[in-house]
Amino acid sequence: MLHLMSKLSTLKLVVDNKDPIGDLSQFFYVKYSKITAENLKKLSDHFNTSVEKKVHPWSFEKNLDDQLKGEDRVHFLYLYYLMYINEVHMDIFHELLYDICDGNYVELFKRDEVINSKALQVLKYNVLGFYKIDCSK
Repeated sequence: MLHLMSKLSTLKLVVDNKDPIGDLSQFFYVKYSKITAENLKKLSDHFNTSVEKKVHPWSFEKNLDDQLKGEDRVHFLYLYYLMYINEVHMDIFHELLYDICDGNYVELFKRDEVINSKALQVLKYNVLGFYKIDCSK
């Protein structure tokens, strides 16, 4: 099991080069998932290609395999949603960055096992307007 994300140095922040973050590997690391370095590289490539092509998060999440577990998966998706919003809805990204995190990129991207899960739900349902399907009777 890999504990540090240093192997995933190719997970890049695909935004304006003037942004203070060089890559997202400083924020994402594998803690709960058993995954090989090769598969981690594939995930990184999938992430970067999807951001570059502006793949909608719904499609990205649907096509993400199940190698990442629990909070590893949540944080990976959280980072993707942020990057997608930055690419497609830059005004919303800047609101999140400056109004919620006082312009602090580290605060916005950092891994927090309580906050990331809730924030991902907000990004999905409130920001991007996904509809939650309630299958209970």
